Amino acid sequence: RIPIPTGIDGLDDLLEGGIGRGELAMILAPTGVGKSTVLSKFANTACNTGHNVVQIFMEDTPQQIRQKHITVWSGLSAKEQLLNEENKQFAITKYKEAVARETFGHLKMIKMVNGGTTISDIRRKLLKLQSQGFKIDILVLDYIDCLIPERGGRGFDEEWKGEGGIIRQLDSLASEFD
Repeated sequence: RIPIPTGIDGLDDLLEGGIGRGELAMILAPTGVGKSTVLSKFANTACNTGHNVVQIFMEDTPQQIRQKHITVWSGLSAKEQLLNEENKQFAITKYKEAVARETFGHLKMIKMVNGGTTISDIRRKLLKLQSQGFKIDILVLDYIDCLIPERGGRGFDEEWKGEGGIIRQLDSLASEFD
């Protein structure tokens, strides 16, 4: 098992180092409690430790996700960054320091269609990145409620429906891309 740290010490301790390659990890929580921020923290930490990250999101804008990363690197909320020029410059400096580190990995942020994306769509994106030479260490997907079942897929009218089938497909995708 090769874990990739999440950046949350207590969670990494419980997970014996982080999320393992080929494993499917899910965060379940009510709307508005910070799931996207936590997922950005996971992506950010993986990047900081030299891993190549694909972060797929469907509800936020690329600017919002980028801002979440800057918040993690700087330790300043978006609101604090806007308070004064000193805070803004501090956040920019922390961002530049992070991406200039020799151990820094690569982060690909991909916006996909909310309510119009399937696991096959994600697979095609990942295969395209691989064909371009991008080795994927971790996929951060925000979030499964925005995915739709495969068109003509089997099993959705049986015991597992909708999200259950999508979760099984995500598990298969995690194994496929290790």
